[in-house]
Amino acid sequence: AEPLLTCLRLEPEAQKLASLQALSAADWQAAIEQARRYDVVALLFWQVRKLAEQINLPPADWQALHASFVGGTGRSLLLYRHLAEILRRLAAEGVPVILLKGLHLAKWVYPEAALRPMADIDLLLRQEHLPRAAEALRGLGYDYLREFKLSRELRRHQHIPPLCQPGKAPVELHW
Repeated sequence: AEPLLTCLRLEPEAQKLASLQALSAADWQAAIEQARRYDVVALLFWQVRKLAEQINLPPADWQALHASFVGGTGRSLLLYRHLAEILRRLAAEGVPVILLKGLHLAKWVYPEAALRPMADIDLLLRQEHLPRAAEALRGLGYDYLREFKLSRELRRHQHIPPLCQPGKAPVELHW
């Protein structure tokens, strides 16, 4: 993991430049492979982008990192578009929600949305709003992947089963 850690360390730019210049083509391949494994390719790109012309990053690797960042940005923008649709619908139904986990972090902690990959939409709401929120999402074309009893879910879990729609991120309603 050392090549990836070298790239991702937060250190002064001059020190980082020296560390990155010491990486070989094989080190870059290892760093990119590990970044893919840990889903931090966009973060790797973000960390080396300002120094790319001064380091020995092979052009094909640079292009792969850049393409991954652009793709991640597109996925994030699409997810936020779906989120906006969901939030408008829930607001129209009088269901207040709070963004949880990745959505909150991507919006308020990360400098770019692509740096925080997300696979689903996690929303926190009051328990009594669950049925209304779920019906609002079903009105947008989302549906459950499995049958369930609300009373059982309330006892055993922190959210009801995800609501899904082809081509969109699953939505988990937490209470």
